[in-house]
Amino acid sequence: MPEQVVTDLQRLVESYETLTSRYNIEKIKTIGGSFMATAGLLTPSDNPVMNCVLAGLEMVSTVRQTRA
Repeated sequence: MPEQVVTDLQRLVESYETLTSRYNIEKIKTIGGSFMATAGLLTPSDNPVMNCVLAGLEMVSTVRQTRA
């Protein structure tokens, strides 16, 4: 069981890192089960808020798919 938790968490982090590239978001770090990122601070972005919202929605969808 603990191995499955670690595997699922690793899969989520990898998925989130893919989303950061897609939405021009910079990953700051992962902290346990948390993922810290920003948009528009290091790399200019036309709409950093929308990029974060869209990435966040896809992150929620990814978690829901993982639980299924």
